[in-house]
Amino acid sequence: GDGGDATSAAPGASCTYKWLADRQSAWNKEAVRLAVSKVATSVDGWEATGFPVRKPRRTWQASGTNATFVIQLDPTEGPIDRLLILYIRSYGRLWENSRLLVTVEGRARGSSDPSSWGKIAEFDLPGVHGSETSVNYLHRADLGDTLLVPGGGVRATFRLVNGTVFQINGLALCRSGEKTEGG
Repeated sequence: GDGGDATSAAPGASCTYKWLADRQSAWNKEAVRLAVSKVATSVDGWEATGFPVRKPRRTWQASGTNATFVIQLDPTEGPIDRLLILYIRSYGRLWENSRLLVTVEGRARGSSDPSSWGKIAEFDLPGVHGSETSVNYLHRADLGDTLLVPGGGVRATFRLVNGTVFQINGLALCRSGEKTEGG
């Protein structure tokens, strides 16, 4: 890659799954929809909206509390230890109390029990902030070493637990490329 985009995890990072709502990647709402749907196992209350250049810009948007989508890579084709989410924080009544809950489950390669998914990360992201502009934020979630050996499975559930709108402008599942000491 050119290393210039927001989902660059670190030098040496490699991504098994990645899209960005920009000119190089998911440049229109149809491309956004395809990027999500090719790995989605369920989509309820989320849709690709917006335009390539004029506002509102293309994005993956939740409309309504409990809007949920699930992506799954099973089996994984490369090592993964990080989930990257590029998302919007905005302002005003529409965005009031907006909060996304993200749950990541994993299954190590070679687990004989197909139901042996274990929770490896859970966090929430606020969709609102104090500033009167809309800003892209990047969240990096460390997924530990469960998925470092390709051939396991990863599943991520994105649910709007509060508020009525949330926007995601990029998702990536990557190997961070960083050397870590110990656990």
